[in-house]
Amino acid sequence: MGPKGGRPTASDQLDIVKKIKPYFEMGVSAQFTAGQPNMPSVKTIQNYFRNWKEQHLREATPSISARQQEVKAQFVASYDKLIFNLNVQFNEIVGLKQKHLKDYDDTIEKLKGEKKDPSTYPKFKLDPFLENKYTNLCKLLGDMVSAKASAEVAPYAHEVTYEAVLHEMQAKYEKTIKDKPKKEGKKNHK
Repeated sequence: MGPKGGRPTASDQLDIVKKIKPYFEMGVSAQFTAGQPNMPSVKTIQNYFRNWKEQHLREATPSISARQQEVKAQFVASYDKLIFNLNVQFNEIVGLKQKHLKDYDDTIEKLKGEKKDPSTYPKFKLDPFLENKYTNLCKLLGDMVSAKASAEVAPYAHEVTYEAVLHEMQAKYEKTIKDKPKKEGKKNHK
């Protein structure tokens, strides 16, 4: 203590820290620590423990936040990759649909040139595989874009949640690309 009581001198404070810091690091209570031989009062120990705890929390919070930001950035980047790959497939399906429509139009023009009866013209029918794939890709793209937007604006969550959602979306993506169409689609006119 100082010459008149009250706050301990700097030297006494260092001695207190040396005595009680190991107890703080072990996670024992201030009351238990004060009960040990040659210890300061419970109130003094509580003040030190509270200050160290607050300091530890202040120092730990930025690293947790930085890790959450890193995980979130990886999560969003994974969505970007999945969305890009889905768009590539989507554009292939659209290209195949357009090719089928052009082939149909060419067939109709040929029949018109041969002056065939319009009632005998074949009806346009898109390959059911392409139609199904197109519908599934539209839905999955919408889901991915929505999930990515939610991830970008949502407050930080625990990384396990991000990883679980990402696994689910990757499984949907893998299921969708499993039956990827060939570049050359077969004509389906009747």
